Amino acid sequence: MGDPCVFPHQAALTHLCCEYSEFSDIDRIETAPGRPPNQYFYIRTKSGCGCAETGLGCQDYFVRSGEEDRDLRLRHDLLPRVAKKLAIYNQSLRTSDISDIKAWSPGAVFVTVPEPISPSLMVDVASDGAGAATCASCGCPVCEMLPRTPRVKSLNGLSVWRRLMGFVDFDWEQKHADWIAGTCAGIAAFNAALQDCSCLPCSDISPEDVADRVKVPEWVKEHKNHWDEADDLDYLLDHVRPMLSDLSFLVDAAGEHGVLVASRALALLVEHRKAYKSLPKQLTHGDLGLGNVMISPSSENATVCIIDFTPYATESHLYAFTVTLYWTFLYGPLSSAGAGGTQDAAFLDEERLRAAVAAYLTTADLYGLPDVRHMWYTMFVKVACRMLFVPVLWASSAEVEGAALPSFVCAEATEKYVRVLDWVMANRATLQKMLDLDVDDA
Repeated sequence: MGDPCVFPHQAALTHLCCEYSEFSDIDRIETAPGRPPNQYFYIRTKSGCGCAETGLGCQDYFVRSGEEDRDLRLRHDLLPRVAKKLAIYNQSLRTSDISDIKAWSPGAVFVTVPEPISPSLMVDVASDGAGAATCASCGCPVCEMLPRTPRVKSLNGLSVWRRLMGFVDFDWEQKHADWIAGTCAGIAAFNAALQDCSCLPCSDISPEDVADRVKVPEWVKEHKNHWDEADDLDYLLDHVRPMLSDLSFLVDAAGEHGVLVASRALALLVEHRKAYKSLPKQLTHGDLGLGNVMISPSSENATVCIIDFTPYATESHLYAFTVTLYWTFLYGPLSSAGAGGTQDAAFLDEERLRAAVAAYLTTADLYGLPDVRHMWYTMFVKVACRMLFVPVLWASSAEVEGAALPSFVCAEATEKYVRVLDWVMANRATLQKMLDLDVDDA
């Protein structure tokens, strides 16, 4: 970690120290990668919890700006409940027959989520510097003026998360590939925990059960960005499909072939629209690829941490897992294979894909998640359409508004998304053969 004397966010750090009692004894700080103009950095403290995962008497925190209050408040309400459910799942793994676990992974894969930290101190922001910290319940004039709703970030807009030490990015292509199936079982437990801990608007859950759940606000289902638009089946079919040939960015990136592939995919979604929309829905992670999973492996077991929770309330648990399969087994190999090989299934790591599917389905069945595999191929088509239309819609909007494009909206990436969608459309039988597994086959 870096030298505090040259830390570029010193003013923000000083402010944090006046609002969070956790930062009374800072050891080291480090700037973290992220998208400007937001701030991202790590803080390590000398004292505190004595981390159970490492046995060390220190703790790491991740600090960032740019999170919306309502989004962050939902995470603060929800994730501690989810963590308790996952602790039960982890305990069940510790008492399981190791031979059952070995069918999926080298050892057990425990799963957790980040712990959000709320400010524990109040600060007089009108005073010189960062202000003087006082107890949140002391009744001083500053405290009396501040809102009584518990705060979820600092007064200068920073959110704080406890970061488990020893976690690294999940390298699913090489180093951590053997842990994929066990991780997918943990993802099923995570989806079950989300379902048990939340209540969607207009849900038919009994009043007694609702009292123990976080009520998902209506704004979760609203369009907040182009990711939401691309994930909305009605928006794709009613708004995007009629103007497909007019989307110049798609035409420039993938030619008429790209328009044809997208048109065929949207036509299939039209065919299955009514049945698809009738599937049971729950709160899900909006982008549950393994890029949003951190891992801490050992010689016998591993622990994964699901990060960057973005709430979605319009899909099934299996759709969220289909996103996992898309990023893990389709996008990477296809995007690097070259455009000429899109009809060839040889690139698929079929053994690991089958193991991942079996691990997920077995755990999902154990937790009573609904079996919606009859629509699984349609889900793959919808996921592949979603990935394609995010940059296409972004570019279309930027063209109208004259705005600059983010780096991930480019012709090269769009051509790769077309390539994956093309493969999904051309290999229905191959996918269905690998996905149509009985739970008892695991």
